[in-house]
Amino acid sequence: MLSDYSHIDRRLTAIGLAPELFDCLVSCEELGALKPCPRPFIETAYRLDSAPSHTLLIGDRCDTDGAGAEACGMPYYIISNKMKTNCILWKELYQLLLNSAGV
Repeated sequence: MLSDYSHIDRRLTAIGLAPELFDCLVSCEELGALKPCPRPFIETAYRLDSAPSHTLLIGDRCDTDGAGAEACGMPYYIISNKMKTNCILWKELYQLLLNSAGV
């Protein structure tokens, strides 16, 4: 998980998600490089033992998440509850993930 801010584990716990569900937790704030700087995206891929071009980013903002992913050659989906330019809806992402898993 790549987050803009620190204390990711505490924030996940506060919303009812176990931090252990994630392979890595990367804080842009702790890296000293906020989105859309490509460094946090590259670092996240590195910690996942993956190349940026083989790491899918799922974000909620084109200007930060999308721009940072594009800057390092990382594929991405921007999700929203409302259709916006260059976005997919949550239900569409869900179906894409199910299809890619062969479900």
